[in-house]
Amino acid sequence: MRAMVPDPAALARLQQQLTIQALELRSRAAATVNAVQSGELPRVCGPVARAHAIALNRQAGAAAADLEHLAHQIGEHRARVAAAQQQVAAIERRTRQVLEQALDISRSARTVVTRVARDQVVPAMTLIGGGPAGAATVTVRYLEHRGTPISSAAVDNAAKIVSRLQDIPRAGSAHWLTVPSLLRGLL
Repeated sequence: MRAMVPDPAALARLQQQLTIQALELRSRAAATVNAVQSGELPRVCGPVARAHAIALNRQAGAAAADLEHLAHQIGEHRARVAAAQQQVAAIERRTRQVLEQALDISRSARTVVTRVARDQVVPAMTLIGGGPAGAATVTVRYLEHRGTPISSAAVDNAAKIVSRLQDIPRAGSAHWLTVPSLLRGLL
């Protein structure tokens, strides 16, 4: 499976390879011109060969400049990729735990109706039956998550989060960049 975001190290290697190729191209072209100008060719073909070598040197220089330009563009892209990866990591650090908790709450919260001691009633509980006057226990209804009462607002918020983002993105995935806009107003 291909990575969602390019590897900055691979981009750096490609940038370096292109830069080296540009230098080698210029060096070979210059060596060819020097060989032709040094008179290693017969005098009859010397002027034509020199003109041709100079023209090839210019073309090689232009090709080398193109390679250097491409290497520069790859370097800029590598910087943008690294910045995006840092942004993904920051968003993931800030939101992963909240998302995991919301998924857990939405999957495991349940309604409980039970009798509890009057002094054990907490704000997350709704009194549905007080029993006889002065009774030590009362009937309550509440939402529970892993054995702990939880407010209906927390369950509603978890359900809203889950409805907007069904699954948590893979670690390092560019999909993390969409999480803040999907969950605007909920976190």
